[in-house]
Amino acid sequence: MKPFMYPCFRNTLCCLLFAVSALVGAAAPTKIRVGYSYWLPNVPMDVAEAHGWFKEENLEVSFTRTETSQAVIAGLKNGELDLATDMIGSWIECANQGADIFILGEVNWSHGGDKILVRDGADIATMQPKRLGVYMNNLAVSQFLNAYLASRGLVGADYTLVEVADGPKMQEMFGEGKLRAVVTCEPDAGDMVEKHAGKVVATTADYPGVMPEGFAARGAFVREIPKESLEAFFRVWFRAVAYVADPANAAEVAKIASESTLGGTDTYTVETLTEELAQVPLHTPKQAIVTNTKGGNLQTYYNRCLGFLIKAGRLNSAFKPKDAIYTEPLLQAAAAADGRK
Repeated sequence: MKPFMYPCFRNTLCCLLFAVSALVGAAAPTKIRVGYSYWLPNVPMDVAEAHGWFKEENLEVSFTRTETSQAVIAGLKNGELDLATDMIGSWIECANQGADIFILGEVNWSHGGDKILVRDGADIATMQPKRLGVYMNNLAVSQFLNAYLASRGLVGADYTLVEVADGPKMQEMFGEGKLRAVVTCEPDAGDMVEKHAGKVVATTADYPGVMPEGFAARGAFVREIPKESLEAFFRVWFRAVAYVADPANAAEVAKIASESTLGGTDTYTVETLTEELAQVPLHTPKQAIVTNTKGGNLQTYYNRCLGFLIKAGRLNSAFKPKDAIYTEPLLQAAAAADGRK
């Protein structure tokens, strides 16, 4: 005789068994701690978070947003972050200093977003003392500054660089004449022009590709997680880049950028968003493939930075430049987004 089972109990048991099998079969999401400073090109990540696209790829992404690049770099080096965005030059310098990181690829570059300004009619060639304010005294900023100085027949080694990471503080020092020439970025640059009679003498648009920006990751993190998880992250990134580029989404993106990406430190309208994105253009999948493959801007810039470090006697003998680059996940995701995969 077959054992009797009440229909309602049988149905409940079936549902429970189905739920358990689903839980067992589902892979645990990959956790990624991402850090970035308040900077507009990072808005695709906040757009993706707002739309739940990371979760769709089985990624559990948390964000740490800071006011300075210095804090982001420190977070990656000390293990508080798994993934971060900043200037590629920052990551090269970080790796040269012995940090266990991988540079995952270039995703945009400053194309006018960083500027060199003077005040009081100062001429960088003749001003005394030869002091230049910089928002970050590192390889990334120096490459831009040196490109400008070289165009004037000047040498960077003749100048003393004063790092002022706090934007309002740099504006104050510039306004008071304590710094008569500075390297800074938007929105501080615009404020210095409007409030302190600053004059722009050069921007990164004058030297295309001189200040690329992109992702880096902790070495241990990359070695621990499946490569597919990084590919998934970049698939979401390129999906969000396309969304940001669509004019129909500008009002929504401006709101997300104001509230999340810049943490309320600035407010974007549709007009200002469009203007500033043009100064920090995000690479499309096609552009990302070109710039991150052999002969592209990433390799060109990387070699230029290595040459600078060698000439300055700063190249760490333990640093293995070829081992610090790992662009395969990004390129795979870009190929998929571009319809090549």
